[in-house]
Amino acid sequence: MQWLAEVAPQILDDFGNRLGGGPRYVCIETEEGNGTQRGKILGDTDPVQHIQASTHTDGTRKVRLGAQWIEALWQTENKAERAFAVTLIEQLLKDGESRPTRDEIAQSVWRGIPSPDWRWLHAGEVKSVMERMSAGGLIEKFRKIPLSASSLVKCGSVWRFHSRSDGYDFKGEEECRGFLRSYYDFVLSELIEQIKGFNREQLIEVSAQRYQAARDEQRIWRTSIRALRSIRGQAADLAAMQRQNEINAVQRASKTICEIAACEAPDSGGAHASREDLDEMYARALLLFGNGQLYATIRAGLVPPHLKISPGGDLMSDRSVFEKTMLPATERHHAKALDEAADGYAAKSEKPATPQQDGIPWDKDFRKAIEAEFSTSAEALVDLAPALLQLAEKRGEGAFTIKRSEIVAWLEGNKEYPQGDIAALLERLTLKRRENWGKEEDWLSPRDLDLSRFDRPNSLINRPLLAVSDGDDPTVLVAPMIISDALMYAVGTMHEGSMHGEFWSSSEARKYAGRRADELGREFEDEVADTLNGLGLQASTRRTVNDLLQQGSDTDLGDVDVFAISADQSRVWVIEAKNLRLCRTESEVAARMTEYRGQSRPDRKGVERPDKMLRHLNRVRHLRNHAQELGQRLGLPAAPEVEGLMVVDAPQPMNFHMLEDDRDAQSCMLDDLKSIVPVGPGVR
Repeated sequence: MQWLAEVAPQILDDFGNRLGGGPRYVCIETEEGNGTQRGKILGDTDPVQHIQASTHTDGTRKVRLGAQWIEALWQTENKAERAFAVTLIEQLLKDGESRPTRDEIAQSVWRGIPSPDWRWLHAGEVKSVMERMSAGGLIEKFRKIPLSASSLVKCGSVWRFHSRSDGYDFKGEEECRGFLRSYYDFVLSELIEQIKGFNREQLIEVSAQRYQAARDEQRIWRTSIRALRSIRGQAADLAAMQRQNEINAVQRASKTICEIAACEAPDSGGAHASREDLDEMYARALLLFGNGQLYATIRAGLVPPHLKISPGGDLMSDRSVFEKTMLPATERHHAKALDEAADGYAAKSEKPATPQQDGIPWDKDFRKAIEAEFSTSAEALVDLAPALLQLAEKRGEGAFTIKRSEIVAWLEGNKEYPQGDIAALLERLTLKRRENWGKEEDWLSPRDLDLSRFDRPNSLINRPLLAVSDGDDPTVLVAPMIISDALMYAVGTMHEGSMHGEFWSSSEARKYAGRRADELGREFEDEVADTLNGLGLQASTRRTVNDLLQQGSDTDLGDVDVFAISADQSRVWVIEAKNLRLCRTESEVAARMTEYRGQSRPDRKGVERPDKMLRHLNRVRHLRNHAQELGQRLGLPAAPEVEGLMVVDAPQPMNFHMLEDDRDAQSCMLDDLKSIVPVGPGVR
């Protein structure tokens, strides 16, 4: 029906004077089928073959869709829907001598929907934990945090702890820090006080469900982005990014509420949180998150140390720098993710699924690190979330609480689940409960209590079984998507070596992650060099300055990650190649910009040392000062121009804005290298 509504204006334009009068009726029938035989219908198969149109003796017109037509919905292009729309319209316009031909109708439908990607519903196999939960009705509908709740929480919030007589302006780093600390503590205390009024298990379960709804909403948008781009054009990407921001907000707030509720909400009694109650708590959690980021950005010099309070009680600061740093990087990353989702949609549709190989193709060292960290095999770790999903399906609940010993018994009785020390695995994944949120424990670090930080060791991203009671056999939350996300995140970050050492409990995991970071760093350097060689330059990796000049230096200048000579040998490039993670928050942007500012900074002992960018700049300047010797050493016809460049894998704030201007500090992504570096003759 969505197709008819979309093409109706075009049909009326093309055939309006040939339609005649009176209502038209068509009976639509569908043939039963399992809808999974995608291999039979791919390629050039014409879905028209599986649509039957007929007119009965009583004048009733019918369109019957065969089972293989339904299977044709697996195709990437909308051939099945288009064939159905043409046949249906042909039946509707069957009266009269001047009725349009099928070819005329098909051309009109194409003019109405001139894209093979326009699609309203999507066929897909149910494989992942999220897909199974969604298909099984275990995930509720997504609800964003309404603007009204955010406005209510912010309005006048400052005046509830800060007297107007104490001033509206705060200037200087220390004054701003003191105010922000007080504001953070106040918002946290208000949130805790609100949480204390609600039943612990119910509040945690509904918050976990809301998290899972947000994750499913992301899946839906990624699945449909190819069609949305066809329907809405460039507006689709903008809408998808806005929706992603709403999704992220719910995910952050959901986990915050879960973690605090485990410590502060009563274990018996208490009200059941309504949708509006959750909205208000979520808005307050986001206010906490945002204010927690602000001081780090002031300390880094990104945000001026000047805060103001509006008459309405809103805290105001100049965060315009993030429009130059964080926003462009996020937009670039988001566009790439959508492109990959659109391409992945086509790949899944065009290639029939192949049986999954048994086992996990991980090397021996990775397995040893996994086993040391989680006290189980790699297979048992990645199979945990699907196994607990089976328990959720049996109970008919998307999120629930259960004794940890009951989970052990369930897994031990599951013949398909890899056996091992299940109790030790579950203990490693349990986030312990505390008597109150602020209670200090030997196993807690200051990072764990800072809700504005990502990747806290004692949080749901690292310990997804949230304990809601005390003792050796606590009651824990089971939310399959929270568990799946945490385990996949752990596996991915360990293999990429992209997580700080405090995240891991075992020395084996820390050592492995450190080695992987070094290996992947070298692999990225090699990839940059290969790209440059493909562009006609002469590039090599990991060259010392002393080797390039064949002379010593009083200062340890370190290695040049990638050194490249232009095709005409008139210029050399001194390249810093880093596979840095995307900055996800303002504080992460501040930390990255501080590391790559191009200045000296004190180390932990107070000794001034060059930051990472300044070390790179020092190498460039040293080689530029010795360009004559460099040219002679390399056998170049003359002293070359020496250029500095930083190449990264993920978009970074430095790609779009530098606090200190320096031509040798310019940076780009690997994908953009061709537009920065002059290519050799004959290279396109």
